[in-house]
Amino acid sequence: MLTPWPEAMQELELDGCTRLAEIMHPADLLVYDNYNAVAPGWTYTGRTSDVAICLPIGTAGIRLGFYRGINLDDPEKRLLGEGNMFRSLRFTSMELLDDPYVQRLIADSIAMAPRGDCDGRVIFKSESAKKRRPIL
Repeated sequence: MLTPWPEAMQELELDGCTRLAEIMHPADLLVYDNYNAVAPGWTYTGRTSDVAICLPIGTAGIRLGFYRGINLDDPEKRLLGEGNMFRSLRFTSMELLDDPYVQRLIADSIAMAPRGDCDGRVIFKSESAKKRRPIL
């Protein structure tokens, strides 16, 4: 799924997913292979609507996304987005996950995530037949 992107981006995506899987354990990983992006997201219920954090790689790069980002305390206004719920950060290096401010955002997102039945499975949810990748 990641082969259209440059090798460095593929490695960053995989490294980021590995670290987030460790942080989010035992969350299930839902993977969407969509038109513009490959979008892995972690949920504690197995439901897409309950995804807490995602790491989509798309035509504009990689994002660290928070589905309920509008509810996160972001006094430094680092989170990007204008929608009703979703907010994100540009994910350009693994150092982002070591930033205490970002670690707090992740912890807060995990704390507010709905809980249910999960056991750390990887679930492929959809794959678009037609794809537009990448435009970097």
